[in-house]
Order: sequence, then structure tokens, then C-alpha cells
Amino acid sequence: MARGHDAKSLARHFELSVHTIHERLRNARRKMAVSSSREAARLLLDREEGLGADSTPKLQGDTEMGAAPGPDRTADREEPKRASKTRPLLVWALGGVLAMTLAIVAALLMLSPSASLQSAPEAHGVESAPVASARAWLHLVDEGEWEKSWAETGEAFQAQNTAARWASLAAQVRPPLGEVVSRRLLGEEAVPGPPSGLKVVKFQSAFAHKANVIETVSLSPEEGRWKVVGYWMS
Repeated sequence: MARGHDAKSLARHFELSVHTIHERLRNARRKMAVSSSREAARLLLDREEGLGADSTPKLQGDTEMGAAPGPDRTADREEPKRASKTRPLLVWALGGVLAMTLAIVAALLMLSPSASLQSAPEAHGVESAPVASARAWLHLVDEGEWEKSWAETGEAFQAQNTAARWASLAAQVRPPLGEVVSRRLLGEEAVPGPPSGLKVVKFQSAFAHKANVIETVSLSPEEGRWKVVGYWMS
């Protein structure tokens, strides 16, 4: 669909209320574990255009995580793929993935305020609670502790994924990357708008079989702790 839609035109097109459009945009940003609307739009556009090498480990299909089926892209896949040094490693939004059209992507750019990630401080100091929780959770994933890592996720995550489902998905995606070589904090940021309190933490990581991976973890405060509700690798 053509770019340039606003909330009202999207509401008319999809026969939904403007309030529903705004709510779905907010949910998309939360579930994709990003705070910047432009970043979310870029990632969704990459997905729609069929980026991602066949040799890259990926899920068996986004719709298996509760999303509605997207448009048929068979013809697009038959065309030569564009070479890109910045193509995403994979799309792994563990809190649930929303299948969205290009119209929604365009609206995401226009309707949500952009925000920049707060850079990590130069000096080595005590990490914040969200950063420490994100590191601890990623360590469980590194060690293949699927059951324990699932137990440390929040309600939004567990509502979309059972422990068995998470273990199956994680086992397909994480082991092919190999052991983690390094994981450097890029920064953390509070996500504007509801749900309140959501934090996004980003790391620049290197694995034995894949270097320069950006890991994005979203966390929500629950029961006095920070729990993971989304995970994204690019």
C-alpha cells in the first residue's frame, strides 16, 4: 500500500476506530522491543521486502507465534534478492509478533514520537537494575537454560509463549550462533507511552559464528523485579 496514511485513513481502510489504530501501533512498538518508531518501521520494511539470507537461523514462521498471516510474498521471493551489508540477522520478537502491512509501517513513522537510545556511560560503574536483569537473562539463554529463562520472563511474554514453545523456538535459533564472545552495553531507554515503566536495553554482541549482532531486550517491572517481555536480534 502507498505510504502517507494517517490514523484516520488507516481506520477507514481497515474499518477500525482511530483509537484501535493507535492502540495497535503502541502494542507493535512494545512487542517488537523497540522505542523508536523509525527503527520499528525500518525493521518491518526489511521483513516485508524479504530481507534475510536463507542460511541465517530463523524461526519457522512469524505466524506460529500468534500473529495473523501476512500477504503472500511468493512472487517477491522469486525475484533476485538485493545484497545488503545491513540485512537483519533475524526477527525474534519473543513477546509475540504482529503481522503488519506497509500502511501500518508508514503510520508508525508518523504517529509515534521518535526517541534516541541513551548511550552507555564511558566509565565502568554499577549497572542499572534493568541492564543487570537483561544480562542475567541473556546468560541463561547463552547456556541453553530454556526452562529457567522462560521462568524469568514477564506476564506479556508468557501469555504468548508456553515454556515448551519457547524451548522449541530458542533451541532452533540460539545454538547455531555459537558461544558468546563479547557483549557490550550500548544503552538503555524508557519507552514512552503505555505500558508505563517499560525499559529497552541494547547490547552489541559477538558470537563464535556471527559477529556484530545487536541484541535488544525489553523489560517490564513486575513483583519488584525487571522481567523480560521481548527480545530482538539484528
